[in-house]
Amino acid sequence: MGLKTSPLNTPVPPARPLEAPSWQRLPAWAQGLAIVALTVLVYLPVLLHGGWVWDDPEYILNNPLISHRASDLLQIWVPVNTPQYYPLTFTSFWVEHNLWGTDATGAHDPTGYHLTNVLLHTANGVLAWRLFATLGAPWPWLVGAVFALHPLHAESAAWITERKNTLSGLFYLLAALAYLRFDAANDPSSATPKARWRWYGAAFGLFVLALLSKTVTSSLPAALILAFLWQRKPLTRARLLPLAPMFIVGFALGTVTAWVERHIVGWEAFTSERNTPWLERLLVAGHVLWFYPLKLLLPSPLMFNYPRWEIAPGDLADWLPLLLAIALGALLVRGWRRGWRGPFLALALYAGSIFPAAGLVYVYPHKYSFVADHFCYLASLGVIALTVAGLARVARTATGVAAAGLAVLLACGSLTWLQGGDYRDEEWLWHNTLARNPGSWMAHNNLAVEYWRRGETLHRHGRETAARPLLELAGEHAGRAVALNPGHHKAHFNLANALFLQSQLAEAARHYEIWLRLVREGYADQPGRLAELPQALAACRIGECRVRLGDRPAAEDAFRGALQANDHDSLARFGLAGLLLESGRASEAQEHLTVLRRQLPPPGAMAEGPALRRRALTPREQLLVDVFADAERAVTRHATSEEAGLYTATAMRLALFHLLPPTPGLRDNFVARRLVIAQASQNRAASRAETFAAAALVTAESGYVHASLSLAEEAIRLAETQRDAPASRLQAVLADCQARLEERGGAVKRTD
Repeated sequence: MGLKTSPLNTPVPPARPLEAPSWQRLPAWAQGLAIVALTVLVYLPVLLHGGWVWDDPEYILNNPLISHRASDLLQIWVPVNTPQYYPLTFTSFWVEHNLWGTDATGAHDPTGYHLTNVLLHTANGVLAWRLFATLGAPWPWLVGAVFALHPLHAESAAWITERKNTLSGLFYLLAALAYLRFDAANDPSSATPKARWRWYGAAFGLFVLALLSKTVTSSLPAALILAFLWQRKPLTRARLLPLAPMFIVGFALGTVTAWVERHIVGWEAFTSERNTPWLERLLVAGHVLWFYPLKLLLPSPLMFNYPRWEIAPGDLADWLPLLLAIALGALLVRGWRRGWRGPFLALALYAGSIFPAAGLVYVYPHKYSFVADHFCYLASLGVIALTVAGLARVARTATGVAAAGLAVLLACGSLTWLQGGDYRDEEWLWHNTLARNPGSWMAHNNLAVEYWRRGETLHRHGRETAARPLLELAGEHAGRAVALNPGHHKAHFNLANALFLQSQLAEAARHYEIWLRLVREGYADQPGRLAELPQALAACRIGECRVRLGDRPAAEDAFRGALQANDHDSLARFGLAGLLLESGRASEAQEHLTVLRRQLPPPGAMAEGPALRRRALTPREQLLVDVFADAERAVTRHATSEEAGLYTATAMRLALFHLLPPTPGLRDNFVARRLVIAQASQNRAASRAETFAAAALVTAESGYVHASLSLAEEAIRLAETQRDAPASRLQAVLADCQARLEERGGAVKRTD
């Protein structure tokens, strides 16, 4: 039984076909090979120089489930175990991790991942051509070629994290082709019922695979209805009922993704936007609907992070895009009734596909911008097909179509070649983003992280001269991120880290305190998420800053705050115990040392716990274990001595001095600490300043010159702030250490 007659299923006489260009007379294999060759060619910069950017480490490099263990592969399919619930995408990463492995240094080479992404995108270009050829659309090869070469898709093809787009796109297009074969077999004379339903099973299975790669593909059943209307097939009950299971499973998995996006991935961003009025969201959607078609027609400038619009319902200019979209919709309906169904269907395909990212439904990336190139991956097909058809009508002849198509492909390929170069590495990507969007606080924040990470690594290995400019750059970009977005807690944390390693302690402590306040306010009703944040680390560093600034009461409050955030934080408990000993509160300190004895494994043990796999202790963990063992022995040995507190506190404070922040050469610091403890035990009556000065000379004579400079500077600071010893007398120690460093040309003695 057919549906009632309506403007949507009333037969319309087909338009007179235009002359086909010469390339459509080539064999199908030659046309497909041309798309493959052109796509691989324009993505050579990605294949040769592409690196890891932004979310790639979280998705792959630092993801504990991307491993060699089969059990982790099973865990990928459990919701909330991965950054987003796209289990097939993460399974592909797991397979590639085992396929490509690591190089001789243990580093992961991104080339294989980039190759997979580019090949998937290339296949999607070929499939787009075949899909539009099956639909009988004008010049389908050009549609597929433009899709493959368009620079708006460089983000999806060149950014490894966006495997979500390229993999889901592959299954989406295959499912569409299979379903059209199923529908074409509706005539009993064309295929046996059994063969027909095999095509349906293939289409349904491929659709599920697309959803498991990225649930934005849930729009496929609606897109198939638009395809039937384009083919002038009546929307009968027999034609629509097989789509019902696809709608149901698409809705179900889409709901799972929405829940994960709201409660796991983007909870923080969602809470800041959940009270956004619907009218404002509607105005955002009006802007979004126009943004992508204009970028497809004029793809410049393209950027990784676009400015985030500030929409004001009281501003009439912000209503204009929505009103124009409504007016265009009315014109398209009018054109449909007059037989111009192509524009209506093409733009309906675009609007339906872009809907999940249009702003009406909040998603995490909207925290940074309401638009992103990768949002338009599949939605672009409708606009590209309409544009190609319009271009061909303007050109009129096959020669004109060929010339116009060649010009479009050359322009797209050139821009994609340049756009693909942005994905060389983090620094390159964010600098190019700032060149096009100077107000991007996200780019500043991520540059701060990148520079801090590199500077901290150099600092830890004793290369302060090389680390200093990187740490200064980290502080500069983090400061700009804070200025552009003062309410973003991560920017404050990154700025505090950079200031901390530059020994700008007062400012570092201030920004750590701002970070703590922002996260505790923002996550007040999400204690589980709050517990995952490094509160204890921030509080511990506040304590270290306050100690070195001479504000011991504030330092004690900070260490206690760290223990409130994480009762198992050994470093905070260690710091608090040291402060208590220095204040003469030995019994309280002993209570914390007793807790530490239960929490810390014995020297040489393995780290174990409910959230940790059995593994060897890291060098820093081992150092903390050894320092605790020394401190505990000191308390036991001098339990009745008046100097016990001073002796143990000196050793403990020295350990913290080397652990926070990490200073050059972890092994050097370990040996220096041992020498200081030995020096303190030989001269327990000495002041703390003199103990550090003596330790500086011992370490300098032993060849650990960088560590000796740190100890000498600490001795002078103690002398100036606590009057333990005349600072002028200790200046000679610092001068001696500096002279020894110059004699050795900055070399540091190392031990295995």
